[in-house]
Amino acid sequence: MLQLENDAFKQNVSDSEYSKIDYKWSTKEREQFAMLFRDAVEGKPLKIIVDSHNLHPIHVAVLIKEPNIVKSILASNIGSLELNAVDKKKRTALHFAVAKEHLEIVDILLRAGAKTNILDSKLNMPIHIAVIMKDTKVLELLLEHEVNANAVGAGGYTPLHIAARHNNANAVYLLLNHGADFRRSLKNGSYPVHIASRSGAFEALVAIFEAGQLFGFDAESLLAMKNNDQQTTFHLAVYGGFEKVVKYLLDKGATVIDTMDDASTPIHYAASQGKLGILRMMYDSRPHEVEMGLKMVDAAGRTPLHLAARFNHFATVTYLLDLYDNIDVPDKMYKTPLLMAAANGAIETLVLLIRAGAFTTAKDIKKRNFVHYLVATNINLNKITQVLKNLTTIKLLVDDKDIFGFTPLHYAATQGNLSALRILLQLGADVFEKDRQMLTAFHLAIIAGEYPIFLTLMQSQKGNMLREECGKSGLTPIHLAAQFGQVNILKALMKRGSHCERDIDNNTPLHLASAAGQLSCITYLLSVHPDLIDCCNDAGDTALHIAARCGHAQVVLVLLSANAQFFYNQLGKCFYDDVTTYDKSAVARAFIEHERWQECLRFPSEVHGLLSFLLIAHFPRVFKTVLNKCVTHSELNPKSLNYCIIYNFRFLRVNKDYKKFTENSNLGYSPLLPLQTMLKYKRVELLLHPLTVSFLRMKWIRYGFLIKSVNLVLYFLFLTFMTSFVARNLHSYKHYHGLINGSLPYNSEEHFKKIFQRKLPSYGQEVNDTLVEKQAPFQWSSNWFPPEAHIEFHERYQLSFIFLFSTVQTLKVIIYLMKKLRERIFMDFNIAIELVLYICCLYFSLTFLLGYAIHTQWEAIAIAVLLTWLNGLFQLTSLCNLICTRSSPLCLLSFRSLRKIS
Repeated sequence: MLQLENDAFKQNVSDSEYSKIDYKWSTKEREQFAMLFRDAVEGKPLKIIVDSHNLHPIHVAVLIKEPNIVKSILASNIGSLELNAVDKKKRTALHFAVAKEHLEIVDILLRAGAKTNILDSKLNMPIHIAVIMKDTKVLELLLEHEVNANAVGAGGYTPLHIAARHNNANAVYLLLNHGADFRRSLKNGSYPVHIASRSGAFEALVAIFEAGQLFGFDAESLLAMKNNDQQTTFHLAVYGGFEKVVKYLLDKGATVIDTMDDASTPIHYAASQGKLGILRMMYDSRPHEVEMGLKMVDAAGRTPLHLAARFNHFATVTYLLDLYDNIDVPDKMYKTPLLMAAANGAIETLVLLIRAGAFTTAKDIKKRNFVHYLVATNINLNKITQVLKNLTTIKLLVDDKDIFGFTPLHYAATQGNLSALRILLQLGADVFEKDRQMLTAFHLAIIAGEYPIFLTLMQSQKGNMLREECGKSGLTPIHLAAQFGQVNILKALMKRGSHCERDIDNNTPLHLASAAGQLSCITYLLSVHPDLIDCCNDAGDTALHIAARCGHAQVVLVLLSANAQFFYNQLGKCFYDDVTTYDKSAVARAFIEHERWQECLRFPSEVHGLLSFLLIAHFPRVFKTVLNKCVTHSELNPKSLNYCIIYNFRFLRVNKDYKKFTENSNLGYSPLLPLQTMLKYKRVELLLHPLTVSFLRMKWIRYGFLIKSVNLVLYFLFLTFMTSFVARNLHSYKHYHGLINGSLPYNSEEHFKKIFQRKLPSYGQEVNDTLVEKQAPFQWSSNWFPPEAHIEFHERYQLSFIFLFSTVQTLKVIIYLMKKLRERIFMDFNIAIELVLYICCLYFSLTFLLGYAIHTQWEAIAIAVLLTWLNGLFQLTSLCNLICTRSSPLCLLSFRSLRKIS
């Protein structure tokens, strides 16, 4: 029986950097694998088991280096499945065997037919792992079994690339002898020779060059190979800084002036990295090429001296200055090496270039000299103060302006570089120099909030003049301090006696602070100069106008608390008119949350009328807050008899002062204009508010009930007249039927002559005795009702009332329908009933008034009578509901309080 030691399972096994193995098996897993291995050796049927890492039995057998168990598993019933089984990282037993460098197991697996092209999770095949091993026996064994020497793995790496990277010269020879192609490149275009050069793999590089000779590739061809960035082998060697590789490539004939895609040469690489030894090596080997290369520029127009100065390689710059005398060559941005050193804070190189005679007044494309860059990069000028003082051009340099109008003093102020500022003042910098915005360094220090810079300039000899110096648009230092929220600077200026002047637009510092929302500055200004609160600029705007327009709600609250008055500007706008233009709901809410909210709501506007109209139209949630404030609940228990709710309807109706205001404007007036605005903008949530409902209820009690009652009385009078008329004239002999009475057609000329010439016969016309009784003689006082339509005198007035009432109601229904159709609301059931009802009544009454008494009008009146009574029942039901709803004790109590308020 096979005995397995526990330490074989406890050991931590590592293969290569590609596939690290660190497994620990539990007791149960060890027992399961031990039992399976025993059964395999005894030739029993096996069942595949895996551990938590998806390791199969064959993987475990390889890890514990048991070739006999591997053979037994392969010979078992699960051998074909286990041969190429993979774990969670897609590694086969062959991957593990190669990583463990176990030749016997590798040979067993290869002879059993294990696949050699399976990629693990890192896209590595077994051959990629084998080339890393210093001992090439495993690699040699794989190649003997005809494993592909050009197998592509992660990133396009072939085994030859990996061997070159790990400086495995023996592996390089083996691979090349077995068909490896050194012309295969990675995705970035790098060949194995590039990988070896950049990695400093000298032995691998030598192997590639020597093997290249055997395959017809001379050194010149290998040196000429370029990757996607057009870098040669020599570029990469210099970039890596491997002097041994560089020396070998120079001996092989590498040129030092080959350019890559950005026109950089190996000399540029060496200079940028400060590789002085490589530069000397190149100069000793190729002096003429190096002299040419020192004059060559890259895509940005920079020479090797630019790059060495940029990275402050002092020794390299010194060496290059000995080889190259033109030290003022500008790049495409017009930067000389001196400017490049200053822009990157290379102080030692800067001093070296100045002493070497560099042109100190040189400027780049932005018109900046080297002093601009020294100050802008926060360099400590104390190190080179004496050097600067010795320059004859220093006064010109410290007052020189760039394209923005900035002097070095401006940069010192904005960067907060106090030491540079003091040195510049010692060098004679003019504090009154202004940029293109007409701002001095003093102004910029205030804007940036650099208090030490501000204090230094203000305490200088010209500080009093600087405090009153104006910038563009007439902005004084106080204006700028208020605008940018520099309250400490503002206090210092005030204590020094600075005045709150106005700019060219008549803006005070308070205007600018309000526009920027600088709350602390506003509070301080109002404490010192409360008279600024209502000052107007040229546009007529106060600070309150500007704060509301810019959406600064907290500033609005402060200004209202400071008793800011309400004015109209030059455009006729008040303080809240621009709130909707810029959608400042926070400002609208600030007006309502302040204790002066009622005053704000009462102030009229020529644009919106009142603030309440604006809130209803654009900020309904804010107006809901207004409605909530107008409802006051007593502090008593709601169950108490003395508990009450007080409603304030002041802002649901328009007062007389607003009516006078609208007389001189184009604004409309209506006592219930707030409610009409709610209807216009469909603010259902406002209409359903308890305050609005109570207000409408009160209006109903005062006016609506009376109007409803009068309308109901008229309707039932109409109902009574129509019912009475129909009941009294229901017999068939009161009208003609076309099949029965044919002697006098009502559309004949003779009939109309009788009506309009007022000639009435004294006796009725004879009709068929068998069907209709003869009419008795009858006298009429008017020919409106001919004898054919036998109507009593009082019935004329009933019929006239029916006609007039139906006409008015029909017009009302038509107007209502037109309005609803515009709103895309179709007819409801009640409107349909009324429309049919009044059309039938019009037809019935009009035919009688014109002298007709025909059969169809009685059909119409039958429909009309039915619908009239039905509609009457609907109206009675509606009235009862309204009365019942408004007669509860709580409502009556509310109405008493409403009457007291109103």
